[in-house]
Amino acid sequence: MANCPVCQTEYTENTMNFCRNCGWDLAPYPLTFTDQIPEVFLQKERTKLTWARGAWSHLKLQSKLSNIEIRLQADTQERTQFKLQLQQLASQLEQVSAASPSSQSLELTVQKERDELKIQLAQSYELITQIKDQLETANRELAAWESSSDVLDLLIKGLSDPSEQVQRVAYQLLKQSPNPKAQKAINEQKPYRLFKPIFTHKNSGAIRSICISPDGKLLASGSGNSKVKVWDLDKGELIRTITGDVGALRAVAIGTDNQTLVGSSDDTTVRVWNLHTGELISTFTGHVGTVWSVAISPDNQIIVSGGSDKLVKVWNRRTEELLRTFSGHSNLVRCVAISPDGRNFISGSDDKTIKIRNLVTGEMIRTLAGHTGLIMSVACSPDGKILASGSGDNTINIWNLENGELIRTLTANSSVVNHIVIAQDGQTLVSANADNTIKIWNLHTGELIHTLTGHINPINSVAISPDGWTIASGSDDKTIQIWGVSV
Repeated sequence: MANCPVCQTEYTENTMNFCRNCGWDLAPYPLTFTDQIPEVFLQKERTKLTWARGAWSHLKLQSKLSNIEIRLQADTQERTQFKLQLQQLASQLEQVSAASPSSQSLELTVQKERDELKIQLAQSYELITQIKDQLETANRELAAWESSSDVLDLLIKGLSDPSEQVQRVAYQLLKQSPNPKAQKAINEQKPYRLFKPIFTHKNSGAIRSICISPDGKLLASGSGNSKVKVWDLDKGELIRTITGDVGALRAVAIGTDNQTLVGSSDDTTVRVWNLHTGELISTFTGHVGTVWSVAISPDNQIIVSGGSDKLVKVWNRRTEELLRTFSGHSNLVRCVAISPDGRNFISGSDDKTIKIRNLVTGEMIRTLAGHTGLIMSVACSPDGKILASGSGDNTINIWNLENGELIRTLTANSSVVNHIVIAQDGQTLVSANADNTIKIWNLHTGELIHTLTGHINPINSVAISPDGWTIASGSDDKTIQIWGVSV
């Protein structure tokens, strides 16, 4: 007989490969191998064992706390019932005392029951006090465990372990820990490599565009079947479908007020709806041909649109007035964006150029040339210092938005980059690609962090929640995938 080195469960040697209690690998090394194991390998295995023991200890403490809390809740409910019974007996005693002298025996009976109940109540108080002491002790043990820098460091290292199982356990334990060091670690080291599809929604048409509301609660999608749908991002549930006399949707955007939903379509219009009711508020007409892209300013006052007529138009959202029209591109305008400070807007075109203009004066600031393919998407970093562009040449360019210099080119793509977004942390870039993949990048180093697979057709649009813990994607396969860490 032997004991599992992690949870100490007893087992018969050579009868099982994994512990039935904690899952630790119990299979012995071959005898011919044990004499040749390098010390560096043994040290690595000892580190993993230390980590696993700490993780198991934490889980046992969590279970102990849970059981104690259940007992405390049950005994508290029992104490409440005792109190109610005492009140009822006291009421009966008053009624008996006010009755005729012949009821003296009944009064004695009620008094006896009340005395017995008082004893039970006192015992219940004593038991609850004991349980509370146990709870405080368990909480102290848990706090001591989580405050141990050695254990926390092992869990943080676990996020980078080659084993996905170790990564997931480390993430789960750190996510539950109130220790600021644990929270800082998972925020700085978001485990995108653990992302899996959490929800998948099938649609009747190809998904052309998606966006997530600034408060992270809602997802809006526009599709080739002329419908805009609004979803609950956390639950993955469809809230409403907005239909009407519109063409295939090409782009959707949500204002910073979490109220304004803007969409552009093949029918040459830009429309504004109330995100929460689906009510149509405004319809802007002026483009000749498909309106490929739309953006709304940070103050929710200005809408910018770009179309197949090679024009960029600027609208006043409230007065519905066309403020100005810009030419300059020699081919259709496929994407537009507004800088976070609301001062400039950016347009990308099939003419392979990016133009930056002052939103108020219309002054041309600069033209960026560097891609050899169509400009499919542009995105600004939250601090307004970096511009990213995705192209039909299979690359993503990272530009200095302040001076127009090309910082780096991301080349680890094998297909057209259909759409890009930059996360609110200013560190992460997500791209939707024609090879059916989503790629997650470090914006500042250009490192490819992870690739998500699951769609069976090109992905047209991608969005990331403000907290960075959820990614959504829309594809030609008529599905929306919502991705995150599921433990």
